[in-house]
Amino acid sequence: MKFIPERTCLACGRKANKADLLRLTRDQSGNIALDLRQRLPGRGAYVCRTLACAALLQKKKGLHHGFHQPVPNAVYENVLKFLREHASP
Repeated sequence: MKFIPERTCLACGRKANKADLLRLTRDQSGNIALDLRQRLPGRGAYVCRTLACAALLQKKKGLHHGFHQPVPNAVYENVLKFLREHASP
């Protein structure tokens, strides 16, 4: 039996397979980026691949909590933009 890692969505709190969530990462210099292949080094934060969770993430300022630092609104806008193009409903 193969181990499948689970992560928690910062917006809704749902646990899901790591591969089913969108990963954002913060590097050593504090830059935050989408990690589509889930392989970049640094601290990771996860959100469901839905527009509802992306909007809730922004409303709750979930990345502030996940990365333990203030996160610019531009990062939330990038997540929303990406999910508008690639999200499930």
